[in-house]
Amino acid sequence: WTGEATSARFALANVQSSGNTYLNLSAQVAIRSMFADRPADRRRALIVLTDGLDLKKGFYTPQRTSDIALSNDVTIYVVSVGRVADSAVTRMLANDEVDASLRPDYEAMQAELRAEESTLTRLAESTGGRVVFPAKDVDLEKAFAAIAEELRSRYVLGFYAPKDVKNGFHPISVTTRRVAPPTPTSRASTGSP
Repeated sequence: WTGEATSARFALANVQSSGNTYLNLSAQVAIRSMFADRPADRRRALIVLTDGLDLKKGFYTPQRTSDIALSNDVTIYVVSVGRVADSAVTRMLANDEVDASLRPDYEAMQAELRAEESTLTRLAESTGGRVVFPAKDVDLEKAFAAIAEELRSRYVLGFYAPKDVKNGFHPISVTTRRVAPPTPTSRASTGSP
């Protein structure tokens, strides 16, 4: 893990995709290893690049990942390449680039990619983050830039609940006096995906 942009850029430039992903397991390991020693007064955000497909189901669930993120005060942002993959498969099928015997497998993968969008959205939003769905691979840079801008301009609001109120998440309402654009946006962790 690194916080240095140059090291990260170099590592990402040399990534080669292969095999399957363990999305939730990887996120949980990253949260535990990256943020265990990070001071509590520092921002904690995990940006996940994924198609949303998770090979290891069961114990490593989005709910468990959310719980671990929340207990470590980590916000999860997701950049999903699911729509990019979906359009690539659509093109391949339309151009008959897929063997007829494999066509049902490709169509099933497309259905699974589409189904996972709601899971990714719930995971990110439950921790106060969000998910970005670039339509084309050339939009990836814009997606990461939007998340970076959000992290730079983010404020944290907290409150102490009255002593007679049960522990846990509590709804709060925040209003601003600003009426002219840009209108501030708010995002909060819901506590569960």
